[in-house]
Amino acid sequence: MEPLVQQQERNNGNLPAPDPREQVQMALHATYGLTLFNNVLQDQTGEVFLKLLQALACAQPDPALVAASYSHAFHELAAMANEEATPRLADAWQAYLAARLIDDRNPWSEQVERVGSARVSSTLRAQARRDLRALQRLFQLDAETLWEMVDALVTPSMPTLRDAWTPWCDLAPQQSDTPTHARDTLAARIALCPDWAELVEPLEEHWARHGTGLQAHYHVLRWLAAEKQLVGIAHPDTVQLAGLVGQERQQARLTKNIERFLAGLPAQDMLLYGPPGTGKSSTVKALVNGYADQGLRLVEVSKEDLGDLPVIVAQLRERAPH
Repeated sequence: MEPLVQQQERNNGNLPAPDPREQVQMALHATYGLTLFNNVLQDQTGEVFLKLLQALACAQPDPALVAASYSHAFHELAAMANEEATPRLADAWQAYLAARLIDDRNPWSEQVERVGSARVSSTLRAQARRDLRALQRLFQLDAETLWEMVDALVTPSMPTLRDAWTPWCDLAPQQSDTPTHARDTLAARIALCPDWAELVEPLEEHWARHGTGLQAHYHVLRWLAAEKQLVGIAHPDTVQLAGLVGQERQQARLTKNIERFLAGLPAQDMLLYGPPGTGKSSTVKALVNGYADQGLRLVEVSKEDLGDLPVIVAQLRERAPH
């Protein structure tokens, strides 16, 4: 990572801005040192993006390869931007990378989830700082910079492509009035952080409360008995407790117990009973919606699969606690 003093001097205008091709090369080289986060880019979108960077970093870039690589990367990022849990960042590449970072299951994040920040290995944390600075180099390759590089390399030899693309900003659907997810808040903090080594504490706080992988991505999960695994529900029922009238007394008892559970205090198991249509399922869904940002998660199990409870509990053991 470029020394912070030099970064500050560049920001103050005392040093010239680095050459974009040099930025791309340094970002690519940094990926070879990724240790804890070496899975972050190992999916189709990450691999396609790296191919674009490799095409741009060549000593003599092939305009046709650069053009095809940019189109492919745009397509993949647009597909990712349609995902419900993609953080609310305008730059599709930066939103993708932030999501992969937040959700990544690696030896560091799993240790945080299992034992809490106070007992995390200092060596893991030191390596994490180095990995985070390497990922920051990739994050700094914003949409406008890459679009300008592609345009400058491609259009001299293929002028018909002068207006072929636009930067990959604002690809996600327009947001509704749904509440901001904890991942959105953390992604915004990541985007504004001048030195990603400083992200150790907020990342650990997030993982300790919300978990990693599926549990960080979704607050409602379903047990698939045939596959013996949990899957996330991308579009759970959005019912809220305030919309369930006539249940104030029951809700007060339920929320008090949930709040004790989330605070790590002794809490009771709960059984909701009553005739069909009285709001049992809606109340459970509303509870998890109301407390998801405090780390509450819901696992849906069909009654015919209740025999799998020991298997489910084994999968959740030593994960984020709620």
